[in-house]
Amino acid sequence: MVQARKSRREWAHQTSILLYFWKSDAPFRVLSSLVVLGLLMGLSDFQTAFWVFMPVMAFEVCIFAIVTAYSHKRFQITPRVFFGITALNALINMAYTIPAFGFYQIGTWSANFVGVLWLAGITIYTASTYRGIQIFFWVNYLPGAVALLASTLVFYWAYEDSTSVPEWLIAFMATLLYLFNGLEIYRRQREVQKQLDQARKDADSRLMELEYLSQFD
Repeated sequence: MVQARKSRREWAHQTSILLYFWKSDAPFRVLSSLVVLGLLMGLSDFQTAFWVFMPVMAFEVCIFAIVTAYSHKRFQITPRVFFGITALNALINMAYTIPAFGFYQIGTWSANFVGVLWLAGITIYTASTYRGIQIFFWVNYLPGAVALLASTLVFYWAYEDSTSVPEWLIAFMATLLYLFNGLEIYRRQREVQKQLDQARKDADSRLMELEYLSQFD
């Protein structure tokens, strides 16, 4: 029972941090999306760009509604709310990978390059931002990682006449290495944070000890 309550508090804590990130990063997400939307329109056409970005904009409206409701204390983070937000978060991140495949449909190397950069940016952003909320790190990291790996298959099918299988296997392994580096960023940042927290606890303990000695020595 006690362990279940601790887990529930941890879920609620991590969810509240996620909602804070959703709110604070909204301008950055929208601006990045508009920039990529403009690039997609420049390389393709308005109709393609609109349909590719419609899920992204729809989920941004959902994020705004949820964060606004939470800031006005219209709901509490119960287990049901936690699982609902976790599922929504996974869908949001899958939606954010769609623009990359919109670039891939164009078929030019410049468009493919932009698509890969978009997915790579999602991966590194996740590793750098969500280090403090482990549950949502994986929910955010996996869709981008899977999409980035799928890119090598998309490129192989599109250019199989001009590129051999071993070359694409090398590209696939290089993508795995990139994703591993993203995980290393996450692991090292968590390790540094733990060390800082421990140093802060040691400093607080030493300060309390000095205050005690100054009063009773």
